[in-house]
Amino acid sequence: MVTNQRELTLEIRTADCYPVLLADTKNQAVAAIHAGWRGTAAGIVPTAVEKMAALYGTHAGNLVVAIGPGIGPCCYEIGREVAQQFAPMLMQNRHGKLYLDLAMANRQQALQLGVAESQIEVNGVCTFCQAEQFYSFRREKEQAGRMRSLIGIA
Repeated sequence: MVTNQRELTLEIRTADCYPVLLADTKNQAVAAIHAGWRGTAAGIVPTAVEKMAALYGTHAGNLVVAIGPGIGPCCYEIGREVAQQFAPMLMQNRHGKLYLDLAMANRQQALQLGVAESQIEVNGVCTFCQAEQFYSFRREKEQAGRMRSLIGIA
């Protein structure tokens, strides 16, 4: 979702997938992205930035990006079919099992677009590990609640 309307709030609900929030500080536009592995593999961050560029004149150099919380590489075990969608540098192989760093995959997409490293904030908190603070679909299955991430223009 993207907008440049003032006083309109965009909301993403997640439970292990990553919320990615974008703010164009020059053109006063924002985006809220739900970035699970499928969306990330399909390039959801570049797609949102392209949409913002087409609608509002956004340039990556004017973006501030916030990523997370979501399931961390400590807990996000993946199969080979998911691993094939991502660069090896985003995975850890521990005891023959693969773990994906989905936050870093989204960060890499933002960097490749030209967003300054200093303008990207990765929360770094794992929703699976922090059961007292966050919902986790992997941990709670269908009973998992959802966290809400919001962004808007005042």
